[in-house]
Amino acid sequence: MEQRKMVRWLKFLVIFVAICGLLLCAVVIPVVGKELSGISPELGKYFKPWVTFIWVLAIPCFAALLHAWLIFSNIEKDKAFSMENAKHMERISYLAGADTVALISGNIVFLILNVNHPSVFLISVLIGIIGIGISVGAAVLSHLIQKAANLQDENDLTI
Repeated sequence: MEQRKMVRWLKFLVIFVAICGLLLCAVVIPVVGKELSGISPELGKYFKPWVTFIWVLAIPCFAALLHAWLIFSNIEKDKAFSMENAKHMERISYLAGADTVALISGNIVFLILNVNHPSVFLISVLIGIIGIGISVGAAVLSHLIQKAANLQDENDLTI
């Protein structure tokens, strides 16, 4: 696949994921939450804290999408192995790690405040494991991109 075509495809995927995330956070979750509140009035007290919590958790995800967009823009400029891309990947790693910590911590707090169910907590732990995997994977990619950028700089200096 040609580089420009691949970058266009990757940028399209970033836009698609961002739109899906916005629809999920702005429409689907509030509608489902209101429906659950209507079905079971005792769940109504959980609606606002959970929607707010999910919106807060979405912020690092959208920030990671922005960094992915910047990485793809650098790839488009033929700067795939650059220190800038290594930094973007490192930031994605930090964002994924921070979001995972926030997810687990928030679920523990909600469990203590009796605004959570143990099964929801267990699902959040499974999602947290995926978040840790993304964080570790992004950190490894950041390191590899950094090493490749250093090798490229060395090769550019040789005759």
